[in-house]
Amino acid sequence: FGGFVQMLDKRLYPGWGRLAEALRTNRPTTWDPAARSSAFDGEDPMMLALFWEAMHSVSTMTARKLGEAMDFGQFRRLLDIGGGSGAYDIELCKQYGALRATVFDLPHVAA
Repeated sequence: FGGFVQMLDKRLYPGWGRLAEALRTNRPTTWDPAARSSAFDGEDPMMLALFWEAMHSVSTMTARKLGEAMDFGQFRRLLDIGGGSGAYDIELCKQYGALRATVFDLPHVAA
């Protein structure tokens, strides 16, 4: 969960300091206004790594709960399209030993 908190601290929290500006200009403040980049652009390798760590940590927690709420025992294969880091697959395969997963995502995500 730490990765998610770090992303909030670096990416989202600073925008609240520019709330008045956002209301006045009707422009978002969660990214660098000079660079006009967002967490999804991938231009800043450090921010991109922080974003993926955040998504992985949040996904790990929700995947655990999904595995508890739904019985995956009848399945042997899982295809995760858009699976990012594979956090869901890792957790579900831990809970269901016979389950095997394949993660498919865009090349820059899977790298």
